[in-house]
Amino acid sequence: MKSLLVVCVFALPALGQVAKQGTDVLSRDLSSAKVTLEVFVDYSCPACANFNLILKEIGKIFPNDVKVIFRHLPLKIAGHEQSLLAAQAVEAAGIQGKFWEMSDLVLAKQKIWAIKHSAKPDFIRYAKTLGLDVEKFKTDMENIVVLQRIYADKERAMSLNINATPTGFLNGKQLSVNETMVAQELEKAIKENISK
Repeated sequence: MKSLLVVCVFALPALGQVAKQGTDVLSRDLSSAKVTLEVFVDYSCPACANFNLILKEIGKIFPNDVKVIFRHLPLKIAGHEQSLLAAQAVEAAGIQGKFWEMSDLVLAKQKIWAIKHSAKPDFIRYAKTLGLDVEKFKTDMENIVVLQRIYADKERAMSLNINATPTGFLNGKQLSVNETMVAQELEKAIKENISK
């Protein structure tokens, strides 16, 4: 096995979507970015869905200056029973080049699938909507590589003593990410880091 710390760089639509496929890492080349934002997300977390909207705004404001590293952290708590499956669906879509689109769709429709006993039919519908090969998608959801990516992110979270989502780090410093955070607050913090 190459590495347990797998980086999935969350491509914001305004930042472009150049992703390397066929390796154990999904990434974009933002080596010139002055700021790195590492974010841990649970797909069943309402605050994560809200924070995703903030990330989209940040992508429009800073198209080349912010590298966002997206990490899965499906929590094992009541109401989050479908979180791991959601992460598997997003990673499976990533194998077919639709990681970012599935991630956005899963977060946008969170209130629909998160309350169900099994969200798999919803994720399969989303795969169809995105034009994926559905049979491959279903197989890939159980793929060991998919599970390794998710568990690598969980190990990273444990190494940082993270137990809540969303949790973010701006250039290695933990952010205060909460329900009331707005894009302007994050924009200000990013501008301060860019000017350093």
